Amino acid sequence: MWRCPTGKFKGHQLVEGWQLSGITTVRSGSPFTVGVGFDQAGLGAAFVNNRPILNAGRTVENIKVGTLEHWFDPTAFSLPAVGELGNVGRSTLIGPGFWNVDFSAMKNNRITESVNLQFRAEMFNMRQIQFALKLIF
Repeated sequence: MWRCPTGKFKGHQLVEGWQLSGITTVRSGSPFTVGVGFDQAGLGAAFVNNRPILNAGRTVENIKVGTLEHWFDPTAFSLPAVGELGNVGRSTLIGPGFWNVDFSAMKNNRITESVNLQFRAEMFNMRQIQFALKLIF
């Protein structure tokens, strides 16, 4: 919490008594795994999230697009042959980061010596939109 300085207006009711407060949260992206979406390898229910093949000439570093429609380029992956496993590792891709801000402004007014009145404005979740990350080829 930060009390606003009053400077040359000390003692003025309109300027004195303001406080500002805020919380900012910034996180890097979470790792996630690309999945085929069905049992391409035929391993049974325990291994339904088979992984695709990362196409030749593509690396985890050069497939990031970073747009709302595609965070990663889906053409960088292909289906493995039936009965085979893909070569993409578990949690190899990193999703988008996240930030959030909570802010409040308060004005304390002294009515009498023992009575105070506080006006408060609070804003929560002033943040970027967080989209669900699910990349199923």
